[in-house]
Amino acid sequence: MGSHLEGCPRSLVAINSLFGWLVMGRVDSKTAESSPQLFTCLHATLSLDETIKRFSELEELRMAAPLTPDEKQLETIFEQTHQQTADGRYKM
Repeated sequence: MGSHLEGCPRSLVAINSLFGWLVMGRVDSKTAESSPQLFTCLHATLSLDETIKRFSELEELRMAAPLTPDEKQLETIFEQTHQQTADGRYKM
C-alpha cells in the first residue's frame, strides 16, 4: 500500500491507497477557450462492505498507550510547577 506511479511532469499519477488505485492529475483541453480540467478516478479493488469497514477503522480513535512510570513522574512535575492563566498562557 502507499505505492505510486508517476509519468512525465504535469501528467497523471496513480496512487495505490487502502481503498484501491486512485488516478488523478491535470488533463489539458484541445480547445483554446477551455481551461485545464482535473481528472480523478478510483478503481476499487474491495467490496463496498470491506471499503466501509476499512474507512471506519481509519476514523476510529486510537487508544493511547499507558504512561510509563517516568512519563507519569514528568506529568506530575509539570502539573505541580505550571499553571494555565485565564488567557490560555502558562505560568511557571
